[in-house]
Formats: sequence, C-alpha cells, structure tokens
Amino acid sequence: DGNPYLGPDGRDWSDNHRRFALLGWVAAHLASGELDPDWIPDVVHAHDWHAGLVPLYMGLCPGLKAASVFTVHNLAFRGIFPMDCHSDLGLPMFKLTPQGIEFHGKISFMKAGLVYSDKITTVSPKYAREICTPEFGCGLDGVMRDRGGDLSGILNGVDYAVWNPGDAKIAKPYSVDDLAGKKACKRALQLEFGLSTEAHGPLFAVVSRLTSQKGMDLLAEVADEIAARGGKLAVLGRGDAAL
Repeated sequence: DGNPYLGPDGRDWSDNHRRFALLGWVAAHLASGELDPDWIPDVVHAHDWHAGLVPLYMGLCPGLKAASVFTVHNLAFRGIFPMDCHSDLGLPMFKLTPQGIEFHGKISFMKAGLVYSDKITTVSPKYAREICTPEFGCGLDGVMRDRGGDLSGILNGVDYAVWNPGDAKIAKPYSVDDLAGKKACKRALQLEFGLSTEAHGPLFAVVSRLTSQKGMDLLAEVADEIAARGGKLAVLGRGDAAL
C-alpha cells in the first residue's frame, strides 16, 4: 500500500533517504558503464530532490565522462533528512559540509543536485529568476545565485501533436475553426463524473496535484459558490488529505 514516496498513512516512508539514494547510486553506475559497458549515456538528466544525489554519485565514479543536468520543478521540496542518515549514503565526510550537501545541520538531496550538477534548469525563465531571491529560494537562494551562470529557465509546454483536440480519441474532435465538438465533450465529461447534463452553466475542470502550492486551497474556498451560481466542477488528482 502507499506509493513510492508515501506510506498508506500519507506520511513519508522512514527509509526514503535510502530509497532515493539507491536510485541515484544506480543511475551513476549506469552512467559510468560499470553495469553495462555496451551502453553509456552522454547526459544524465535528474529531476528534483528524489534524484538529487545522482550528480554527486557521478562525481565519485572515476573515469565517468557523462555530463549531468538537474531540473528543479519545485524548490520547496528540498529532500531534507537528519545528518545521522549519512552513514547509509556511502558518502565521504567532506561532502557533508555547507559547501556540499549540509543544510542547516541536516542533509538536503535537493542541494546535492544544485551543487554537483553540471547544469541546472527550471520550468520557466521567470522561476529561474525567482528562486535566486530570498522570497522564493527556500533557503537555497545563495546556492542558486552562485550557480547562476549554469542556470537556465525552459518554459514548460506540451506536444501539440499529442494534446490535440482534433484527435479522435476524445468524445468529438474540434478545432479553433470549428468548436461544435466541445459541447459533446462537455456532455461526456459530465456523464463520466455523474454531473447533471441539464444545466447550461459552465463546467470547470481541474487536473492537478491537490496541494495549496497549486492553489487548490483557493479552489476549495469557492467550490460552493461555483455550484450555487450554476456551475459544475470536476477535479482529478491526489494529494493532501484535507484538500
């Protein structure tokens, strides 16, 4: 029960530091060719704190030639663990300093990715600027400023060939030139969610991680008002139990 990050009680697994350190260790050894000499990557791309130790472990592999890129999707999740977890990580003590992965007396997997990767990217140019400030840097803004020359913001997007409303996989295709199919799609969504198809008000749909960082607490506050004014609301996601 549970998922790769949380137990069935909604709390972090007690051994998350070992789980995700192992992920990073295996990635580094794959990149070195030690586990499969017939396949060696040019670049290893790690995402968020869960893969934060990848660049650090890569640096400890002698002869490794692959470059590392670390992408920050959400700096607020810093992957922080007690310092005494270091004995499980197989890291030399000189990495457990403020210049390394130490963060206010603890260990931060996110900081490891920021310090030891060759390049850092984020989900937009604006976010790249924001996380270099105390307001949005979550205590790591100094590290971000130090790595400013290696930091790029690449705007998140979608593949329009895949997410195309002209695709026959939806209830009825439509396009910017012919929006008639949207009515059939709305009806199909109402039926799937058990919402009335009689009302003519707007249907609001949200697909998101259910957390206040996504503004879901704001949505919860106005859900009753949406319904009272004739609207419908369909939400798909998982996250904070309260939300």
